Amino acid sequence: MNDGAWSNLCTMLGFDSPRVVRFRRFPPKGAHGGMIFGQAQRDPQRIFIYLCASDFDGPSLRKAQQELVLTLLHELKHLQQFKEWPMEKWDEDVRRPYPLRVSEREAESFAQGMAHQWRDIAKIKRVFRGSLTRLKEAEQRVIK
Repeated sequence: MNDGAWSNLCTMLGFDSPRVVRFRRFPPKGAHGGMIFGQAQRDPQRIFIYLCASDFDGPSLRKAQQELVLTLLHELKHLQQFKEWPMEKWDEDVRRPYPLRVSEREAESFAQGMAHQWRDIAKIKRVFRGSLTRLKEAEQRVIK
């Protein structure tokens, strides 16, 4: 995460401090979609980002980078909605079919509109594992 940019974005949306983001390797049960899946949590307010692919090649790395930024922006907008919307508005909204929810349309619109400006809030980096790393991992398995 680019902590400075993330902090600035959170401040712009009216948060006193940057929101917590937790990264996980696999999505929760029932999740479907692309390479990145996000989930906003109301209390305590935090965002979970699930990376659904183990390795990214060049083209998929660029796509995953775009999805990551869009997902972070989308979920951060939900945190802002949690803070600003009365519970009655949420209760009414969740009764609608998912694609027709005001909260989802608003979060998607926000993410799409801000993606270019905030494209550097987080980066996905490919980790290269050389033969020495694999050898060391094999040695550790033998030692145990």
